[in-house]
Amino acid sequence: MSRGKKWSSVKMNEGGADGENFRDQRIDGSGLPLLTEEHLTGMLQMKLGPALKLRAVVARRLEPCAQCVAAAALTATTATATTAPTTTTAPKVNGSSLKTEPRSNTTSPS
Repeated sequence: MSRGKKWSSVKMNEGGADGENFRDQRIDGSGLPLLTEEHLTGMLQMKLGPALKLRAVVARRLEPCAQCVAAAALTATTATATTAPTTTTAPKVNGSSLKTEPRSNTTSPS
């Protein structure tokens, strides 16, 4: 479980007027990483400075801790040494795999 999901709406809503907007929009910890600057400054009517600070805090909180990174590196090294190479998996968002889309070097006519 990601650390963001542990944040309750009560904890997030301690932010005064901004907190009231979060409560009205039913945004909890699992929704925080999905918010864009446009969501925060538009729909939630936050000032730009606090919106940018909130996004920075959320990004820092969602980074894996040093112990997690070390454990993952150790596991990957051990798995590579003992098993056959594996194929890469698609990145996931909220547990669902993202589908890759073909990219083109040409631009489409407007």
